[in-house]
Amino acid sequence: PYSVFFLSGYITWRIFQSALNFLPRTMTWTQSIMRRAYFPRLLVPFAGLAPTLIEFVLLLVALAVVVASAWWHDGHLPLRVGWQMLGLVPAVIGALMFSLTVGMPTAVVALFFRDVRYAIRSFAGVFMFLTPVVYPVTFVPDQYRWAMYAFNPMAAIVELSRWALIGGQLNAGYLALSFATNIVLFVASVTFFLRAETLLGD
Repeated sequence: PYSVFFLSGYITWRIFQSALNFLPRTMTWTQSIMRRAYFPRLLVPFAGLAPTLIEFVLLLVALAVVVASAWWHDGHLPLRVGWQMLGLVPAVIGALMFSLTVGMPTAVVALFFRDVRYAIRSFAGVFMFLTPVVYPVTFVPDQYRWAMYAFNPMAAIVELSRWALIGGQLNAGYLALSFATNIVLFVASVTFFLRAETLLGD
């Protein structure tokens, strides 16, 4: 059923989107505390992921309800139960990493330009249609698919989440390319944040 297909990929996408709603505001919310006391500023964006994890649990409950409803009506379980469901763990970690990759620099910039936090919502809305969330990855022509995985780490994360829950094909090469991009961008984002740390209390 399409509802199961959609939710199997939307779960990890929503982790990314929800985190982008909170992360740009975290530094602004804690700015007065940062002026009074020193603590590792890197803890602030990581703490901002807490509401996202709560929403993730609620989405898993919603998925369970949709799966149970489809099972009741069709007599067929639209969920692939087995060891491959463990693939959801790296998918969630990858989504959290990429949300921090985008969210940490944005949180720093939002201290000086408050409108950035509103612009990032529009970015996430458009970015969703560049990621195979509402459509299967087969809709993207083969000759352009590598570019989607290379420049959009969320593409492989969503596909890994979908493969873990409902099955299908998974290209290991594209998956490795996407996660490599994610890791490189995450390291660059953390480096930028640490260099800007001295300015965050001013």
